[in-house]
Amino acid sequence: MKHTHLIQATLACAMVVAMAAPAAAGRESKRAPNTWALITDGNVKINTYFFGAGFEASEGFTVGDFDGQQNWTASGMDLPFASISNANPFTGSQHLRMVYDPTMTQGTTRIVLSPEQPTPPFTVNTVYIKVNISDDGGADYDIIGQAPSQGFLTWRVKFSWSDDSNTGPGMIYVLDNVNGGLVFVNTGVQWAHGIYKELRVDFTPGEIRYYYDGALIYTGAVIAGSAVEQVGIVHDNWQLPNETADFDALSVQTLGEPPVAVKSMTWSQVKSLLR
Repeated sequence: MKHTHLIQATLACAMVVAMAAPAAAGRESKRAPNTWALITDGNVKINTYFFGAGFEASEGFTVGDFDGQQNWTASGMDLPFASISNANPFTGSQHLRMVYDPTMTQGTTRIVLSPEQPTPPFTVNTVYIKVNISDDGGADYDIIGQAPSQGFLTWRVKFSWSDDSNTGPGMIYVLDNVNGGLVFVNTGVQWAHGIYKELRVDFTPGEIRYYYDGALIYTGAVIAGSAVEQVGIVHDNWQLPNETADFDALSVQTLGEPPVAVKSMTWSQVKSLLR
């Protein structure tokens, strides 16, 4: 049976953040973690900062196992759940693909993390990433911004397998502090299946704004981490057969829209204009 979304918590607790897992015979759904503690499974390294990634050959990425490429890291070593693929890029010819990890049980947290750079607190920024999940009803996928130097998450967005009832379509949730407890807030927005859409998160000292496909879907307060030093993608290993999740065109940049349309250029060309 499901547990309630509201989990009473304090930010002072120092513990690894718990992953939510969809329901199916003993699974919990959208169960909020009880702290804003940094996402880690003890194996994922924190390295030097990289501005973003289109996962292209021109950036040094090669098709195949993902872990360690260009200072990105992943749970375990050379496991099949994360790879550089050329099957379905948003732009260019390569992208990050995440799938089921057959070496682990369902409900096991699987993480990939970008390189990290300590950033002054309250540095204003925008994070863009293109997301293409093949269908709902399977795994949860969380995209996070965090501040390793502070030991906290800054924000967290969940592409949930279902809705509040666990019977409806996959919805987008945002982790927030509500009445003194952490909760995944249902934005009321369904995420698109099998097509790339853009997740954008604007971080400012006063608020965090969340956009999907160009539309503002939620506004929250700055609660824990006060910078975005690292971006991570997490799933809970509950994929349906042949389920895929593709990610491309990640950019951590100054606040605002990119100077050019990403679709018309390779991501390497876009990044060269953003520097």
